[in-house]
This record gives sequence, C-alpha cells and structure tokens, in this order.
Amino acid sequence: MRRVIPGCIFFLLATQAQAAVPCTLPFQLQNNTVADATQVMANYNAIITCLQGAAAAGVNNDITSLQALTTPIAPGLGGTQTFTGGTSTSSANAQVITPTVPANFSASPGYKIVFQAGFTNTGPTTLQVASSAATAVFRRTTDGQQALQGGEIVLGSIVEAVFDGVRYQLMSNISPFPVGTVLDTIAANPDVGFLLLDGSCKSTTTFNALFMKMGSTVGSCTAGNFQLPDGRGKVIAMLDYGAGNITVAGSACAATGTGNLYNLCGSQNTTLAQQNLPNVDLQAQSGNGVSATTSMSPSTGYANSAVAANIFGTTGSGSFQNPTFTTTINGHIYLNNNVTQTPVFNLPPTLLLNKQVKY
Repeated sequence: MRRVIPGCIFFLLATQAQAAVPCTLPFQLQNNTVADATQVMANYNAIITCLQGAAAAGVNNDITSLQALTTPIAPGLGGTQTFTGGTSTSSANAQVITPTVPANFSASPGYKIVFQAGFTNTGPTTLQVASSAATAVFRRTTDGQQALQGGEIVLGSIVEAVFDGVRYQLMSNISPFPVGTVLDTIAANPDVGFLLLDGSCKSTTTFNALFMKMGSTVGSCTAGNFQLPDGRGKVIAMLDYGAGNITVAGSACAATGTGNLYNLCGSQNTTLAQQNLPNVDLQAQSGNGVSATTSMSPSTGYANSAVAANIFGTTGSGSFQNPTFTTTINGHIYLNNNVTQTPVFNLPPTLLLNKQVKY
C-alpha cells in the first residue's frame, strides 16, 4: 500500500507537469522518509482539486495563449466576429482583403472585416475577403442601403465593413446628411458624396437615391438620365405652398404644390413698363391740353385782309392789328430727354458660393 500511494502521487504530479497546470501541494515529501498517510492523502486531494479546475474541466485560468489553432473559435463559443486584414489589393472597385487575425474567414452574417484601403473607389464596389466570393458593398443612408457611388473608400483610410448575409455594409465614412440635402461650399468642386447644382444631367441608375428623392425627371435629359436643378447665379427660396407670401399675379414664384419644385422664377434685372411708372399729370393753366397764346402784329405790307387770312387763317376784310389765336400742341413731351431705356438691376450685393446636393 505504501508503494501504491506514492506511485499514484507521482503519476498525478507527472500529469500536472505535462499539462503545465500550476498546483500547490500542502506537504513536501522527501526521499528516505516515511510518508504519513494523512500527508499523502492531503497532497493527493490537493492535486485532484487543482486538476478539476484545469482546461479539461471547462473553467480555468491556466491557458494564457492559443498558438496552433487551425479553425477560429466560433463566436457562439466566445470567438470573435471581427477579422483584421492588411491593405486591400486588386483594384479600386473590386478590392481584395486577406485576413490576418483570425486567418480563416467565412462570409457569415455579422462578421466584420477591418482593413486599410489600398485604393479610393470610383463607383459601385465589391469586396472579396479571403476565399469568399466578391460581394457588393453598400453605404448606409437615411434612405436605406445604397450602392457605393465613388469616394466612400479613401486610399489609406481604415475601413470597416460588416456582412449582413447579402452584402457588406460600410460602417465607416457614414454621412450625417440625408440624400437631397443642399449645402453651401466655398470649394470650386463638390465634396465626396455631393454634386454641384449646375443643371447637368445625371444617370438615374448611378444616382438612384437622389433621383428617387427628387421624384421627377426634371429637364429634358436623354432617357435614363435626370437633370439637376440649376442653382448657378440664383437665390434659393422655399416653395410658397399657398401661404400667399408671393402675391405677384401670374408669377411662377407664387405657384404652389410639390409639382412646382425646381421651377425658376424672377430675374436678375428687369425693364420698367409704362404701368410701372408713377402717374404724372402734365397740363397747362388753360386745361388738359398744353396750350400757348401768341400775339402777332402784321406789318404794313400785310394789312390786306386776304393776306392776313392766308397767314393767320382768319376771314374778313379790312385791316386789323394785334390779332390773337390759341394753338394746342399735339406732339410728344419727354420727361427724360427721350433716352434709350436699359434694364434695372434687381440683384442686391451677393456673395457667390457653390451649392452642392447630397446624392
């Protein structure tokens, strides 16, 4: 019996050493010393208790690293859903990522890939992670998931994308602006994700979210395209919606209803019509006409009444002196010396910036 117990203890100690389980024994037994059964059993029970907390028991704190796993631990068993890759390769709109930690990636819902962009995308983009199929990347907007348009993945930036079971959703570079938001910019070119309001035609497919938000094929673009509102040189005002804030009869600005969105009204200058001028009553003292009274004295050579009649339009005979007559002027009377009219400039002092719309 004395030989069996030490043998069991030796086996347990050897097992402990092989598993690298740190156990502490209450008694240190020495060679050539008779072991007391109480001490031997205390050591034995201590080893049993220690091994019950080892890895095989499922609850332990003795594993400090896993160096040789060939299959990642499943997220349901405590593994990670985040995979880290290096720099993307291949091309701007078909980027490839090779995960490094963990290495074995599968396209499963909720799995996330984090990588550094090796390109700036210029249009709709796919990601191929490890051996999984190339899959479209969508951006998140206030109007739902939309295909990338270009510029959402920027060279050198850290990109985070999550697989939702159908596509990758881009978690980085999320714009806080809803599609259709119009902003001022001091730049000559639009920011990433924006288009200048320059009246140009855009594809209803490429910019589908903006097209659907506008809800109209504004302008006269070719099939499959729609026209952006032209904000160049114009002041932007809100649609009146029947509030009566614009009361000029027949003005396009006074039109109401969403069907009148993007209408152009007003102008930078105008030419005044007669009805735009103030009423001025030009009249002489004698009445509504412009009159003048003139006295004329015929010379001796014109004393004959017939001659006088030819000159003054009078009748009769004999001589006369200092006849008077009244004549009415029926010609034009100009207030401004008959100058050529030019348009009146309506535009107040204005700071010019670019207008851009979120697509």
